[in-house]
Amino acid sequence: MNYYIKNILFVSILVLIMVGCQTVGTVSIQVITPAEVNIPGPIKNLLIVNNSIVEPSSPFTLEIQKQLFSLDTLATQYIVNTVGAIIDESPRMESVIVLPDIYYKKPKELLKAIPWNEVQQICEANNTQGLLSLEAFAIDDTLVNYSYYDGYGYTYYKSMVLIVNSLWRIYDPYQKQIIDKKIYRDTIAFENFSSRNAYSDALAKSASRVSIAEQISHDISAAIADRIMPYWVTEKRNFFVSGSQELVQAANFVYKDQWIDAAKIWQKYTEEENSRIAAAACYNMALACEVQGKIDLALIWIEKSIMKYNHYLAIDYKNTLKERARINEKLDKQFGLD
Repeated sequence: MNYYIKNILFVSILVLIMVGCQTVGTVSIQVITPAEVNIPGPIKNLLIVNNSIVEPSSPFTLEIQKQLFSLDTLATQYIVNTVGAIIDESPRMESVIVLPDIYYKKPKELLKAIPWNEVQQICEANNTQGLLSLEAFAIDDTLVNYSYYDGYGYTYYKSMVLIVNSLWRIYDPYQKQIIDKKIYRDTIAFENFSSRNAYSDALAKSASRVSIAEQISHDISAAIADRIMPYWVTEKRNFFVSGSQELVQAANFVYKDQWIDAAKIWQKYTEEENSRIAAAACYNMALACEVQGKIDLALIWIEKSIMKYNHYLAIDYKNTLKERARINEKLDKQFGLD
């Protein structure tokens, strides 16, 4: 499917290398990678809630307790918002809604799943078919001693390390099924805090707590979102440039993201008498097909390239395309297309 590969190409430098008598260019494309979790196809709109904060059973007796509670609250809200923004970039979902409210739990409800009637009510109220909930959250802090050898001697220093634990559930309200339950444990070092006093002083300042919460969210949100949603990754592809002035012009079209114009030129050279040039043109046609998401057609073109001239780049690219075909089968299931 063409939404498995972005047609936008990110090219910073024209990279040219000589392979035998031919010049090879490199271009970057974005392709989509399957998620670990298979969310049922009918779930097209996802609701995300913060259901992780436990109401204090009594007023805080120490200021540090209040500050740590504030940090947990800030961090969880930043995390659900960031996870929502990342998931919203995935083509898997039509829409993602992040509720700004926090669903405070009673201590006895910690780690318990949300009752199904509440899951269904909140999904119906927001016109969504699935619910992603941050169910529990805790931060453990520890001061760690480090050392490194610089060639002359050892240098010693300390750093505050936060061990962030979070529990997530994905609910299917209509099948009454918990699709996934996952505990994440992430370790984040804050080298600017070399003592507990420095860490406590930072927690006492609102701006510093916000900064710490933002750093926690930045470090852990992508792993959470990427596990449950297909995501974009950048991959490099080689293609042949030399052979004629027209083929050089086609390369220029590639770097301008004008693939149809490039393919019109390559098509003319696929039956060239010079087997190397014909093979290179067929190879490039395979790449143009991959960019359009037509993996089956790309495999046909790469087979033609190998038959005309058994180039090792073509053999490598054939293996890449076969892997993309296998991945697309998994993506079809995740997109509900199987």
